[in-house]
Amino acid sequence: QDETFYRDLWATLTITGRWRGELWNRRKDGEVYPEWLTISAVKDEQGRTTNYVGVFSDVGDSKRAHDALLESEETHRALVEGLPDIVMRFDRDGRHLFVSENVRAVADFAAAQFIGKTHRELGFPEAQCRSREEAIRGVFDSGAPFETEHTLDGTRGPAIHNWRLVPERDARGMVRSVLSLSRDITAQRRAQEDYRTLFREMLNGFALHEIICDEVGLPADYRFLAVNPAFERMTGLQAEDVVGRTALDVMPDTERRWIETYGGVALTGEPAFFENYAPALNKHFEVTAFRPAPNQFACIFADISERKQAEAEIDRLYTELERRVV
Repeated sequence: QDETFYRDLWATLTITGRWRGELWNRRKDGEVYPEWLTISAVKDEQGRTTNYVGVFSDVGDSKRAHDALLESEETHRALVEGLPDIVMRFDRDGRHLFVSENVRAVADFAAAQFIGKTHRELGFPEAQCRSREEAIRGVFDSGAPFETEHTLDGTRGPAIHNWRLVPERDARGMVRSVLSLSRDITAQRRAQEDYRTLFREMLNGFALHEIICDEVGLPADYRFLAVNPAFERMTGLQAEDVVGRTALDVMPDTERRWIETYGGVALTGEPAFFENYAPALNKHFEVTAFRPAPNQFACIFADISERKQAEAEIDRLYTELERRVV
């Protein structure tokens, strides 16, 4: 401490007879640590100051703990602010104990306005309040996480949210609060719906499979995972009859070379494009095979049987013409 510090300390003692504050001291090993010092004036019967008594308290541990807590809180706040989720914490009565600032995306309230209040006290629709209260109470009672999806009328219109509730326990293992994570998955659900529409309406056949290997890792069969309506129309095979079953189970005459070809796509990731004649169906297909995930392959194929028949008829006519010319 400099001279100004001691001058101010002495002035305070002279006027009030008492001074309290924090100062830094040095141990014998050279470590600098904080102390909390209280100095009080001792007066005689005439009220004159005779001496001063000082009480020193080493607050190094508590200060380090306080600094660590502040650092932890800052780290926690930075993590929460970086999440795409709206984060909340509830007590058993459904009152908000914590709310992240990004709640503005779905509500007309600032985060601070939620604290200590339930959704009902904030004026949310009754049906929404009731379903949330039941879900939160269910997590407190069961101690098990809960997850669902719901639609929220946010500041930017209706949005689909994935909502997860996680129990938070005290040292005795009792649920002391429930953590809520709500993420906007509207774009994801719309993309899935667009994919389902494309899958359902596309003119080309589509089938997703997983490769089955033998004990030495060589492709031995493959299993149908999904097929679209065009696949059903082209092949005459219905999804309910093939999904979950293997190719050799559905079509026992499947040639080994096709299993090897598809296996190469699934195991190496190298796409393939070829024409394939299916004897069991008596049809020709133009096939594009690619790997959407490890050990899987997808096929997009078109029925080219009419084209093949036309080509065969042209070849027959040319052959007939050549024979007549000769």
